[in-house]
Amino acid sequence: MEIPRLTDRVLLISLLLLTTIFSLLLFRTGWLCDDAYITFRTIDNFMKGYGLRWNVIERVQSYTHPLWMFLLAGLYSITREIYFTSIITSIVISILTVVLLFTRVSRSAGSGQLDFRYYSILGLLVLIFSKAYIDFSTSGLENALSHLIIVVFGIVYIREEWGSKKIFLLSLVGSLGILTRMDTVLLYGPAFLYALWKERSPRGILIAFIGSLPFILWELFSIMYYGFPFPNTAYAKLGAGITDSELLVQGFRYFLNSFLNDPVTLIVICSGMIFPIIVRRKEYIPLSVGVLLYCIYVAKIGGDFMSGRFFTPPLMVSVVIIMGIGFTSLWRICISCLVVVIAGLVSPHPTIFSKTNYGIEYSSRTKDNIYDERASYYPYTSMEKKIRGFQVPQHPWIISGREAGENKVPLVIRHSIGFFGYAAGPGVYIVDRWSLTDPLLARLPAGRDWQIGHYRRRLPDGYPESILTDTIAIKDPDLTVYYRKLRTIIRGDIFSLDRLKEIWLMNTGADDYLLEKYRASQKSQ
Repeated sequence: MEIPRLTDRVLLISLLLLTTIFSLLLFRTGWLCDDAYITFRTIDNFMKGYGLRWNVIERVQSYTHPLWMFLLAGLYSITREIYFTSIITSIVISILTVVLLFTRVSRSAGSGQLDFRYYSILGLLVLIFSKAYIDFSTSGLENALSHLIIVVFGIVYIREEWGSKKIFLLSLVGSLGILTRMDTVLLYGPAFLYALWKERSPRGILIAFIGSLPFILWELFSIMYYGFPFPNTAYAKLGAGITDSELLVQGFRYFLNSFLNDPVTLIVICSGMIFPIIVRRKEYIPLSVGVLLYCIYVAKIGGDFMSGRFFTPPLMVSVVIIMGIGFTSLWRICISCLVVVIAGLVSPHPTIFSKTNYGIEYSSRTKDNIYDERASYYPYTSMEKKIRGFQVPQHPWIISGREAGENKVPLVIRHSIGFFGYAAGPGVYIVDRWSLTDPLLARLPAGRDWQIGHYRRRLPDGYPESILTDTIAIKDPDLTVYYRKLRTIIRGDIFSLDRLKEIWLMNTGADDYLLEKYRASQKSQ
């Protein structure tokens, strides 16, 4: 027997209560991570007139999210303050995402038999009890903006009629999503290609090209300004020389870590992949395929060192799928809500009981080098402490970075560069042992003591001595030639013919033989 419908007043009160809980959670758990400050240093240098650079003497793309970077840069130019600017922007975007999700996606539920607020309650419970979603809705990273763009993409895909307008909007929103994080192309791609296939005309391809212009123009700028089409982090992580089997094993550990610490997230992701097949809604299957492809990609690259971070985009797509399709009866929604609540409460660290002051007895790191990032940095960067008058952010790396800047230290070699780099200021050149911001080290093989996302490189003999001088003192002759070519790209006159030539040669792999010879010489030693 079907459960009786709830009154409008009870529905409204429930929805308002859950929305309030969600918003309070965002404020209560607001924090920033060290990696976010890598982008913040670039923004600070940009505002000071040095260009979009990490180290001011080089053009290197150290950030992975151009759209997020430009959004924060625009706001930072007004506020001249990055801490509250980043966190408040993330919270506002997250609340806007929820509003759009529940007022635009839910109303399109296929059954049309239940009030959209029922689906809103289920969706809110998922987002409230997903530890990954709550943790990375702030943090200073691009996740919040990715979530918003995914919802807008889902609204266009679900609500717009098939045709040219839909293709244009999907390509436009998708290109903005890719500019927010490039690997999310796997989430947008299948649905966009399906819409293009439905159109099946040269005009559709032209319209798709026009809609994709934001991404195309950025790529042209990236190649011209930085010399390369992808962020430096891509070269650092994908070219580290770690075998596919090792990465796949680590990827499995990443999935297992998420399931054990945050079961709601993976349960909903799996549900999003299979739900359209079960209810035979073929138009939603491309969205599910995108989720599947993204999960395969996460496994293939070994996941990440931040527990759950890579799972929030597919989680949001899955929520769009479930809420877009809807349910035919109230009891199914009730069961789904119950599953979400139980899974959220039995997790090791339920979001609604999130600690605001992690004790020393709680380790944020697992034996697989996967971290609870919020647990690591919350004591030093929490908004709750900031509001209460504490000096935030206040981390040992910030203190040491500030000292380096005040003492005018010209060059520092270190890892964990975000807090340090931002506090040190533009006068300190920072060599990143993990190569996230170093274009030469990013192209060299990592050592065997790697951890996922952070691949430690050995500095070539003479490399530190070469950085701040015109003379290249690197001992290896092949690496010397390669570095000279690379330095022409990252330091030479932007429009010089020599630089344009080296950009072409290096991006087409013509200079790779120099790296191979260097690697061979290192193995023989």
